[in-house]
This record gives sequence, structure tokens and C-alpha cells, in this order.
Amino acid sequence: MGVPGLWPFINKHFGKNAVKTIIKEKSLATTFDYVYLDANGLLHGAAQFIFNYGPNKKYLDPNKELTYDEKLKATFETFFDNIVDVVSVVKPDKVLYIAIDGPAPRAKQNQQRERRFVSAMNRSSDDTGFDSNSISPGTEFMHKLSQFMYYKIRKHINDNSSSFWNDIEVIYSPPTIPGEGEHKIMDYIRELPTKEKTDSTHCMFGPDGDLIMLTLSAHVEHISLFREVQDDASLYHLINMSKIRKELSYILGQRRAVKMNTRTKDDVSNDFVLMGFFVGNDFLPKIKMFYYLEDGLNKMINNYITTSTSGFANQYITNNGVIDIEGFKLFVKELSLNENEYLQNQRRFKPKHSKFIDVTLESCIYEGKIDTNEYKKRYYSKFGISEDEVDTVCKEYFRNLVWVFLYYTKGLVSWDESYKYHYAPLMSDFYNYLSKLTQYDLDHDVKFDRSSPALPFEQLLSILPAASRNLLPKYYRPLMYHENSELVKLGYYPEKFDIDYEGKRKDYQGIALLPFVNYNYIKSAYIDRKNGKRLYDEEDISDKRLKWYRNEYGEVASFKYNKNHKKIKFSSYYGIINNCQVKKYILK
Repeated sequence: MGVPGLWPFINKHFGKNAVKTIIKEKSLATTFDYVYLDANGLLHGAAQFIFNYGPNKKYLDPNKELTYDEKLKATFETFFDNIVDVVSVVKPDKVLYIAIDGPAPRAKQNQQRERRFVSAMNRSSDDTGFDSNSISPGTEFMHKLSQFMYYKIRKHINDNSSSFWNDIEVIYSPPTIPGEGEHKIMDYIRELPTKEKTDSTHCMFGPDGDLIMLTLSAHVEHISLFREVQDDASLYHLINMSKIRKELSYILGQRRAVKMNTRTKDDVSNDFVLMGFFVGNDFLPKIKMFYYLEDGLNKMINNYITTSTSGFANQYITNNGVIDIEGFKLFVKELSLNENEYLQNQRRFKPKHSKFIDVTLESCIYEGKIDTNEYKKRYYSKFGISEDEVDTVCKEYFRNLVWVFLYYTKGLVSWDESYKYHYAPLMSDFYNYLSKLTQYDLDHDVKFDRSSPALPFEQLLSILPAASRNLLPKYYRPLMYHENSELVKLGYYPEKFDIDYEGKRKDYQGIALLPFVNYNYIKSAYIDRKNGKRLYDEEDISDKRLKWYRNEYGEVASFKYNKNHKKIKFSSYYGIINNCQVKKYILK
């Protein structure tokens, strides 16, 4: 996930000064005031290990003799052990914040939906008995995980009261709290008192590449990123994002501007984040000219240095946290001038499989050059739109690019926003659209409705294929398969669908041509079903008495050891803690 080529760029330019390699068994000499775990990666890894699936699947399953419930508990234990292992290396002095993904913004749900549907269509017959889609808010698996965590956090603090666990606050944000884990963490950081946020040291752990962009856009003086080394499971990387944030002005040609206070470090990091999203992000399809673009981030930076004139021509792409439309126009214009060259260069990459051949591009090459008008006509026909509607696509793309930028630099501005096409506009058309805009248009017309997050069951109806319908309570399953279901009639749960591999190198890069979900329809169907207005065959009326705890917005829990707290006996399905002196608080 995240920006392609970002880690090699960071390692090349900042590796010597800002990146340390840590052996997993060793602890760091220094500690951090706040340590944050974006923990879904650890959870997926634990499930893959215990249920024996995924990239590290073993030929002989070591857990084959365990029952499903035993595997479930073993997954939770392994997950928590992984947390302890991480925290034993990068220790918190004040707070350990553990975040699990909750219901996501609609734009993220589109990506989740695509991944799950493609996985279901390609799933092999040798089923492990575990549906990996269980790692989604609203499932019984995730509810049991939280029940386990409420027990295990207490037990671990109580059993290790003589260690640093005695002095820290452990915060757990469960999957019933809306938001992606890393963004829930960012919201917590933003809400800290200014002095606490500025003077304290912060460290975030997680595997996703976009955490580099998030920690840069946090605008925090002392923040690091801790992550596993991708090709060596025995090592960690500790990345000093504060140093990188400080030195970005050198790389982006704005050293003098920052020195003279015409630009701030925040401005420069915002510029870097925005241009990085052009190379790739999790919420928008990649612009066609950037397919196969070698060293794409460096090309972006060189283009940026040219258009910003080293920061002295007032042609920045952002200013004080807002996209500067004039500087952004110039930046996009310079990129668009290279579009034909970059597209033609893509022909150098000969696909090994016929399904990857870029038929649209190849059919528009005459005497070695692209017939631009013909190519545009054929490219946009894939959208199912006419040439008169290209501006509408560009408007949608720009609006959602603004949304992504704000999501990272300021926080979520709308739960409902999402891009409504499978492909991005061509860069030349995007520039033509931007050329007509003014700063007033951006400031006054690109507005977002905050709206509200999906309930967990609503999100499951949005992202799950029908093959995973058992993850919903029985009462809601007919919405995904019954012929009378409005969602089925809309074609929301196809078993088979086309995947566009044109111009791609790998299978996983294909674009799944799934119908986009209208969330008003999802919500309406969910509410009608909840109220019993639609009855289907094979319905279990008793199941109408649902366990709503899976579908309610949850609360962030804080746990802290208190030696003066009355010793109590804490009982849980997962065990008993005698003489427990850990107190749980609910954070608002």
C-alpha cells in the first residue's frame, strides 16, 4: 500500500542519518513517551501463522490437530505476544496506544471491496476453515478479539507490575470505533495538548508504506516510525521521521526559503505528501502516464523543483495546509507535457502474458507515435462516458485528491466521499480542467459533507462477497443472495466479474470492474431488514434478536495499574485474574 518507490527513496536519501536497523531480540537504548501500534498487520500475521494460510503457508500444518476455537484463541495469544515483542524493543514511558481498524471511510471501502471480491473469485478449494475476511469490523471474530484484549491487557499489566507496564497507560481502540487504525492514532496525536504533543517523543509501528506519509504530515517535532524489515523477519527499521521532515527542504530545493521563513517545514512536508499521492495512493486509481514510471518519485521532485523555482516564485503546490491552485496548475502542466513520452515508453515493457497487452495504447500507434485524439477517445470509452463528460471525471478526481490530502494532513473531512470511476483521467485533460479553476473555486466550491461512518454491519454488506455472507448474522445474509433482495438486483454481489489487466505487469495490479456501491441503498436495505420490512425464505426469525454489541459504535478503553486500587477478582471467558489492580477507564 501507499506510494510506490517511497521506501527506496527514503533509504537512498536519508538512510545514513535517519534509518537504524535493529535486531528483534534487542531493546533500544532510548524510550519514547508515546508508542502507537497500527495493529492490523500483526493480527493478519498471527491468523496466517495459526490457520496456515497466506505467503508463509507451510506444507505440513503444525496446528492441524487444533479445533477451530483452539485456533482462534491461539491466534489471539500470538497476536498479543507479537505486541509484547514489539513493545519490548521500542518501549513507551507514558502511553501505549493499540489501534484496530474500524469501519472505514467509503473511499477505503472501495479498495477493501475489490480485494475481497478478487480473493473470493480466485480462492482455491483447499480451504483452511478460516475466512480471512473475518478480520473486518462487525464479525464474531473481531468481537471475540476485543473480549480477549480486555482480559489480556489487564492480565499482562497485572503480571508485570514491577516492569515499565506498571507506569504506562495502555489504550485500546477496538474495531467498533470508526476509522482506519493509523488515522485513529493520528486523531489522538492531533488532540493532545500542544505542549505535550510538541515536547514529547512519539513512535508509530505498522507495516503500511503510507505511515511514512502520515508521520510526515503529523507535523510533530519528535516522531519516529518503527517497522519490520520487509525481506528479513529478524530485523526492524527505526526511521527518524523528524530528521527526514527537517531535511526534506534540501531535497525539494527549498532550503533557502525555509531558512528565510518564507516557507515552513510543514509547508515542505505537505508539498511532498501531495506530490507523492500522484505516484500512487490507496484511494484513487493511478494516472495512466505513471504506469511503469521508473524512479517516479524523483521525477516528481525534479518537476516540483522546476515549477516552484526553489520556492521563490510563489508557485508552491500547497500553502499553509491548503492546495495552492496556481502552483498546482503549473506543477500538473509540466507533468502533462511528458504524457505522450511516458505513454510511449510503456511500450518498452513487453508483457509475458497476452492478457497484459495494452490493446488500447497499441491500437493508437501510427508510425511509432501515439495518435493522441484517437487514444483519448478509446481510453475514455473504457469509462463508459463520452468525450463531453471528461471534465466531470477530472472534477471527481481533483475533488478526491483534495480529500486524500486533507485526510492525511488535517484529518477526515467526509466519511462518504469516494471516486466513482475505475480509471483516472489523462494528465493532459486533468490540466485542461485545472486551468479553468481559480483559488476561489477551490476554497468555495470544493466542500465536503462530514456525514457519518457506516455501522459495522453496513460496512460488511458493502465490502463482503456473497461467499463470506456467513460472517454476518443469519438475519442479514439473504440481502447478499436472495433474488428479492434489492442489493442483489443491483448486481452488488457478482460471483464473476471482469478484471482489466491491460498494460499491467502483475496479476494483482489488475482493475476489478466491480459495480460501485451506492451507500444509501446499502443503508436502506440494512434498515428495512433490521425493522423486518422485507421477508425472505430460509429466514430464522429467532435470529432477529441479534447481538447488537457487534454492530454498535464502541468506546476507547484505557488501562492503568493502580497499586492503591482494591484487589479484585476479574473473570472472563478467557481466564480469571486474581488480585487484579488494573483499572479500566473509558476515554471520551
